[in-house]
Amino acid sequence: MDTRPATGIIAAYRGRRHGLTVDDTTRTSSVRRVHRRTSGLLRFQRRVEREFVADYRRRGIALARFTIVAAFVLHWAAIFADRSLLGNHLIEPWPALGMYGLGLPMVTLYAVLAFSARSGRLLFALAPYIVAVNGAGVSMALLTAGEHEGAPGLPHTLILLNPVFTLLLSGMLLRQALPAALFVLAWHASLTLSLDYPPPVMVSDGLVIVGSVAMSLVGGWQIESWQRAAWLREREFRRLADRDQLTGLASRHLLFLRGEALLRAARETRSSLSALMIDVDHFKEYNDRYGHAAGDECLRRIADVIRGLVGDAGDIAARFGGEEFLVLLPGRGPREAMRAAENLRARVAALPMGDGDSPRLSASIGAATAPRGDVPDLDSLIALADDAMYRAKRGGRNRVVAAA
Repeated sequence: MDTRPATGIIAAYRGRRHGLTVDDTTRTSSVRRVHRRTSGLLRFQRRVEREFVADYRRRGIALARFTIVAAFVLHWAAIFADRSLLGNHLIEPWPALGMYGLGLPMVTLYAVLAFSARSGRLLFALAPYIVAVNGAGVSMALLTAGEHEGAPGLPHTLILLNPVFTLLLSGMLLRQALPAALFVLAWHASLTLSLDYPPPVMVSDGLVIVGSVAMSLVGGWQIESWQRAAWLREREFRRLADRDQLTGLASRHLLFLRGEALLRAARETRSSLSALMIDVDHFKEYNDRYGHAAGDECLRRIADVIRGLVGDAGDIAARFGGEEFLVLLPGRGPREAMRAAENLRARVAALPMGDGDSPRLSASIGAATAPRGDVPDLDSLIALADDAMYRAKRGGRNRVVAAA
């Protein structure tokens, strides 16, 4: 018996690096390399960064809602505390402008955006400006009230809560939070100089505020670095769950996830959804004759043919199990589904696999269509296509059969 490998298969297998079939250790190392390259700058490559920011915003809304409640409590606690310590000095023009004209409106605006269902994008766009203006208002209120005669020697350390909130608790990315924190720091320093505070007070204030900004900056950098590393790992796990590692097609998990959505859309728009169940003929004999390496390469080549068929963004192709594949074609009626299936069958039959002593590889395909999405569920549509595929097998293989 001729045991030579199928023409071109082993050579291709040995010479090819499979980006989707590296082992989990290599994947983990890749994630670590990406994180090491980007952790210092806290920025991924452009496409990945956009994906991260979108996900960060979705998750950050919950943090924003929590911290705004804390900010309100601290803000009003500070007002009452300062009112008791400074008396009427806090309601004089400049302190009142800082506390009630700048600080309180900004906290209120942040709360409105945080608790509004559809303003997440706007919240994260405006957050640096809101936080900066709020911090400037609190700084103005404390410094201008504290300069009046009769006011106690109140240290202005309350302002250190602003960089802590800005850099650690606001839910902003560090590159957004840092300019806001530095603006408040510069504003506080300029006010301190312009109000001619005694040098010991200025030095004490400066050390407290600069120290709080520095510590918050380090903490914020470390938190975001951890968040990015965790997000990268989660993203890779999702990708592994969504893709068949041998062929790169969708996994069964992703197939059913997107398939149910396609079926709901077909019902809502009263359009068709077609399914093609594809089984590789004589695959067991091929695999036994040439070995698992050649069998895997065979499946990859057939997957490439299927991938070329589903060019439309709405189509989905998945490895259903073993040598079976499933294709969902939204918006395709019975004729279009049969035409696509026949095209696929012909392409698979033309692949240069096998030799004269072994059966040529081919595909038996079952096609089923749900007009207007009128099937009970996705499993029912798949069962119709599966039944048609088995009738194609019984009819002699290498053929397309439509569901009854």
